[in-house]
Amino acid sequence: MEFHIKQKASVEGTVGKIATTIIASLRNVEFHSFEELYQAVREKLDEFNTTPFQKRDGSRKEIFENHLSMCISKCTISIITYCTI
Repeated sequence: MEFHIKQKASVEGTVGKIATTIIASLRNVEFHSFEELYQAVREKLDEFNTTPFQKRDGSRKEIFENHLSMCISKCTISIITYCTI
C-alpha cells in the first residue's frame, strides 16, 4: 500500500487520534522512569491497534499483518524468480 499526497491528511488525523487517546488515558498516571512510561504507551498503542473497527471487519493490526504478509510473499516470489534465472 502506497500513501499518496491525498491521503496525508487522513494519516495525520489518525496519528493525532492515537496521540490524543494515549495521552488522555495516561494523564493521571505517575511514572518513575522513562521505561515505565514507554511500557505504558506501548500497551496503550497495542490496545488501540487491536481494537476492532466500528464500521468494518478487523482491526488496524489485522490490516497491517495481512498487508505485510502479502508484501513478504511478493518479495519471496521475486527472489525465487531472480535466483532461478
